[in-house]
Amino acid sequence: PFYGFSALMASEIILVLFGNQWTAAAPIASVLALTRMPGSLTAMGPSVLAATGQVAQRLKLTLWYAPVHIICILIASHWGLITVAAAFGLSSLVSLIIYLNILPRLLNCRISDLFVGTKNSTLVAVACTGVQLVAWEFCQTYQLNALLSLAIVGLLAVTSWLFAIRLTKHIIYFELFNLFNLRITSK
Repeated sequence: PFYGFSALMASEIILVLFGNQWTAAAPIASVLALTRMPGSLTAMGPSVLAATGQVAQRLKLTLWYAPVHIICILIASHWGLITVAAAFGLSSLVSLIIYLNILPRLLNCRISDLFVGTKNSTLVAVACTGVQLVAWEFCQTYQLNALLSLAIVGLLAVTSWLFAIRLTKHIIYFELFNLFNLRITSK
């Protein structure tokens, strides 16, 4: 949901924080936020390799990934900053493919087993981003100012997130419930 919010609301965030002189950076920020989504699927990959004693394998992956990333950036630099931002997404996909090739063999599992724990998170992210998109469209249609748009979309993002984690029985819901329950009973 955070990357969705950042991508949708980049113009408003930049306008509120930095002023009109920086609004040209908004499309770049949006693309960068969108390109982080695939990378978040394998964010724990390097840690898994390190935790299982596969430090040499982690180094090999980095040695494969780094040149691809650099080449993508160099090629994209000929077409402007938005293309460079998109190249980050392409190299994230390469990283995802590499980890999807290595991790199942290392952990002795199927690729689908790697994503069992992300099913509810994916549902929550899609639902929240959808709500944010509808709210953003509303703000655009009625030409609301940037701060009010941020407040509306942000409030609906948080509300839809809470509703979605409850509806999907996401583990974070129970953690939050226990946290607030503990705080109430300790007073």
